[in-house]
This record gives sequence, structure tokens and C-alpha cells, in this order.
Amino acid sequence: GIRYVLRVERGRTAELGPPADESHLLLEIPSDFQAVRRSDHALALAWRHSARAAFEAAFEAGYAAVEFLRAADGRGAYLLVPQPKRGGAGAEPPRKESAGLTEAKPE
Repeated sequence: GIRYVLRVERGRTAELGPPADESHLLLEIPSDFQAVRRSDHALALAWRHSARAAFEAAFEAGYAAVEFLRAADGRGAYLLVPQPKRGGAGAEPPRKESAGLTEAKPE
């Protein structure tokens, strides 16, 4: 399966470690964050900090959040995938600006 970097366990955050070159990652958030915020401000703040830290670690490792997935039971998670390295295979060609427009350079 796809590894989680952040998970909901009994309503609390479960941080599961930084990315390690996986092809896909999931970052789960509470199914009703607004309800958490209304009922427990400290827990909501803990979730915000944990989610921010998990996203920042993933973005720093070259991942991007490309989709939000929702399961039939209401659980939701962001799908993270690694982005191509600039200049590597699959990377976009360099761009040049001309008269305020940006266009791809031919190779």
C-alpha cells in the first residue's frame, strides 16, 4: 500500500516519519476538522502544526500534493507524489520571457 506520513489515530495525530523516496505518500487529516476546531482548540492546533510539518518535509523532499482523496467512510488524505528534478528526465524545458509572455524554449 501507500505509506502515510501523517495519520489519524483515535482522533490524535500519528506522525509516521519523513518521506523516503516512495513513489506516492498519503497525508491524512481529520474527516471533520471544523468539528475538532469547535470542540478542542488545542487538538486543532496540534493538527495544524503536525500537518504543516509533514507537508513542509514532503515539499522539501521534492513531493507535491496533487489530489485530495476521500474514502467511503469519510476519511480524507492528500496524495503526494515526487516531482521531476529540474533538468532531469520528464522535467519541463527552461522558459524564456518575451514581451511579458513566458514560452518554452525548443530543445
